[in-house]
Amino acid sequence: MTNIPPKTLKAEKHIDSDTGFRFRHVKSETEYFRPHDHDYYEIFLTLDGKAEHYVNGVSFSVEPGRLIFVRDFDCHDYRSLEGRFEFLNLAFSRETLES
Repeated sequence: MTNIPPKTLKAEKHIDSDTGFRFRHVKSETEYFRPHDHDYYEIFLTLDGKAEHYVNGVSFSVEPGRLIFVRDFDCHDYRSLEGRFEFLNLAFSRETLES
């Protein structure tokens, strides 16, 4: 993981207030990954490529087919191991989780 301080992402900017979630198809070629945390949850499903997923200072290997749950207080980041990394991301608010 880099020495860049984590960026805090806020639900009011990244989660649709009407539905309580956001769905994205993420490709490493079009994203800038950096350490971050947020006040919402995420589930992501890896589609292609291999990566290291850093969560709270611990590294996990991620391969296609892996389903990952990220809690609202986790600080995390990704590093592609093959030059590409692709996943589906579902981010959702605490209210959505609790309902």
